[in-house]
Amino acid sequence: MALASMDLEMELIGNSEPLIALRERMHAYAPARDTPVLIRGERGTETEVVARELHAHSPRAQRPFIALTCSAIPDSAIERELFGDEPTVPGARRGAHALANGGTLFLNHVDALGPHAQAKLLRAIEHREADVRILAATHRSLEDDIAAGRFRADLLHRLAVAHLVVPPLRVRGNDIVSIAEALLQRTAERLRRQVQGFTRATRDVLLGYDWPGNVHELADEIERALLRNDGDVIALDDLRKRMKRRA
Repeated sequence: MALASMDLEMELIGNSEPLIALRERMHAYAPARDTPVLIRGERGTETEVVARELHAHSPRAQRPFIALTCSAIPDSAIERELFGDEPTVPGARRGAHALANGGTLFLNHVDALGPHAQAKLLRAIEHREADVRILAATHRSLEDDIAAGRFRADLLHRLAVAHLVVPPLRVRGNDIVSIAEALLQRTAERLRRQVQGFTRATRDVLLGYDWPGNVHELADEIERALLRNDGDVIALDDLRKRMKRRA
């Protein structure tokens, strides 16, 4: 099963106004046991972190959280990954939908589902084929996909009973430094390095860069800088030249 994964394994960090607004909505939606939530965000934003926090603060918190990255599974295999084999098949395999029974099913890149998988998912939701709360995430405009005939309008309506938008990193101000510091410590522990932090010039560049790849790009940059660094602080020379040009 192609599980969604995020190396960061971290909570939402920061106190910017966009993040505070997101947390407020999350706190309103988390207690709902069954309400589906559609999580929108640009590539590299913390959509899975949001999904995990919704699950952790829900009545289903002690039950399974099953995450599936739909874009990582070929069309020929996605229905089996989601719904398993027919019960009559010897050694029938259970799909993610059944494995999440009692808990939460997180469908990352839900826009990648093909027509047949969309139809089966809609039927599973309408007929409550499992006791599961569905959280879905996308970086695409599903409305545009509907207009282009790639996504079902009735499925979007089912998935987006509640709706969250994860703000991009570029609008989160000083959250960037807070996240970078947390990532630096976690990465340093993994690489068995001792490092104290960033120089002021490095922090200024991190704050001035627009981060088109969002938190995932920041995580990659921190790891690369740490590998280049041979001191106890991350200096400006440890960053990629393109960052300094665009900051």
